[in-house]
Amino acid sequence: MHWLKQKLQQIKAAGLERKLKLVSGRSAVATVIDGKESINFSGNDYLGLADDPEIAAALIAAVKKYGVGSGASHLVTGH
Repeated sequence: MHWLKQKLQQIKAAGLERKLKLVSGRSAVATVIDGKESINFSGNDYLGLADDPEIAAALIAAVKKYGVGSGASHLVTGH
């Protein structure tokens, strides 16, 4: 395990250690990351539809009609 500790130290010394960033609020086009307002180039809401009231209403209607819940992976339950 000594080799692993050495490798991790090398990665840290090279400034390549991965650090988790704190995202505050909703994941949107403009978001706050580590306390700084940023543009989110890695989110899935690139069209800005997450806050659309018509989509929210349709989602609520679908939840009321069909319910919610996640299933297992496709390999377990099919698709």
